[in-house]
Amino acid sequence: MHASQYFYDSLAKLIPDITGFCVSQRPEAVISNSQHNIRCIRSIFFHRWGFAPNLKRELEPLINAADIVMVNGVMSYPTTIAANLCRKLKKPYIVAAHGGLMPYKLKEKRRRQFMFDHVIMPILDNATVVQAICENEHQCLIDLGLKTPVTVIPNGIDIADNTVANPTLPDHIEKKLQNKRLVLFMGRLTPIKGLDELLPAWAKVTAREQFKNCMLAIAGPDENGYLKTVRNLISKHRLHENVIITGLVTGKTKTTLIDRSDFYVLSSYSEGFSMAVLENLAAAKPVIITEGCNFPEIVQAGAGLCVQSKREQIENAICEFLSMPSAELAQIGQKGKQLLLENYTWDISARKFISVMDHILKNEKIPSIPKLAAI
Repeated sequence: MHASQYFYDSLAKLIPDITGFCVSQRPEAVISNSQHNIRCIRSIFFHRWGFAPNLKRELEPLINAADIVMVNGVMSYPTTIAANLCRKLKKPYIVAAHGGLMPYKLKEKRRRQFMFDHVIMPILDNATVVQAICENEHQCLIDLGLKTPVTVIPNGIDIADNTVANPTLPDHIEKKLQNKRLVLFMGRLTPIKGLDELLPAWAKVTAREQFKNCMLAIAGPDENGYLKTVRNLISKHRLHENVIITGLVTGKTKTTLIDRSDFYVLSSYSEGFSMAVLENLAAAKPVIITEGCNFPEIVQAGAGLCVQSKREQIENAICEFLSMPSAELAQIGQKGKQLLLENYTWDISARKFISVMDHILKNEKIPSIPKLAAI
């Protein structure tokens, strides 16, 4: 499920009278994955943008009956229609940007300057409040000159019992990992993830005698053919014996892979608020992140290391963790899990959002860092 659906389900546990609405190529899957009241209609074409010709007719009565509307995202057909209807019906609405206003995302949108000026900015300018997922995104909005109030509510994650009985991996993965120490990268295979720095760094790490027996698992779906570039980097740095590409992993395979790893590394140039980082923190795994991941709290909590997106710094951080005793790594991992429990569950995110809604309904000033609503 997408982060927005987890967030909706968490809100629905706390707000009885809530209705979710979305557009999907497979609406039946969305509905079956949600335990709460959600309506979903089928996109017809331009699926990435969620185009559905009857969207306005379906959505208008729902918005007309609402006290507040949450608009997820900043550039799609449903979000544009929803924001326009809110303005037409004079309904307050909150835009949840979901990292879509981070610097690298804004650069992509600026290439479509007309759409940015005439679609995205009017949605933001007329919103009652915009929800950023990290302080860096908040600053980006200030730099844009946005006058709409901004509140920072990070993503969350559910802490569940992810223990897998008889944990095993597919044979081709198991064979590669046999008698190896494992470092995990998990994320979309795309240039923004910094694999062009991580893989050369990893080559330097595994060139050291004490780390020749280490394996880097690259787990995630290919995006726009970048997998070919990743394979070329592996060949260039002669990493065939020390890197395995698993493709997208889900369910028990993902849980087992995280559990088997010594620690997690994310070398991104820029992130919104990485769900993969949260998943590894939830599993009590130490993490290495780059400054572009916008998660300084990890270092403050002693839950991991943060470096620049440069191969030398990534190499040194990986070597530092690989040189630590397992008991010390476990202690770091537990600090990360505690950080998560205290600040980054979906319940906490939902209660902060409810607090913001209360401020709107009472016509009060919107706090940039909301407190938890009393439930």
